[in-house]
Amino acid sequence: MWYSASTNGPYDDPESYSDWPSDAVQISDKMYKACFINRPSNKIVVPDENGMPSLIDRPPQSASELAGIARVERDRQLRDIYDICVIMLQRELRLADPETSEALKAKLAVMDDYATKLLDVPQQAEFPSNITWPEIPTL
Repeated sequence: MWYSASTNGPYDDPESYSDWPSDAVQISDKMYKACFINRPSNKIVVPDENGMPSLIDRPPQSASELAGIARVERDRQLRDIYDICVIMLQRELRLADPETSEALKAKLAVMDDYATKLLDVPQQAEFPSNITWPEIPTL
């Protein structure tokens, strides 16, 4: 195996690449596996002073990175929980008799409250470092 510090990546066969990095150095199978196959999730690969791959601790995420991750999770919950439940409840409501429809409307209101709490997550005082996620409603 080979490693390029300029691309910070491994390469297997010089013959397979038309744009072979000029700084590619051969590395052992053991180093390749440690850095690219069995790398712990809390480590990243960086070139050392000799252009060889080395593992260092993953740097802490910035507030903007944490906020982005939180917004992705919030959007996932809106899509996978809220949207699906509301679609099912609205279908049931269209088919329901008048007695059942009031209970279904109440469940829709619970889901709307859940969505509002999800949308308000970025306004929490300690966002994004400490998030209190709203409880998923039990319907």
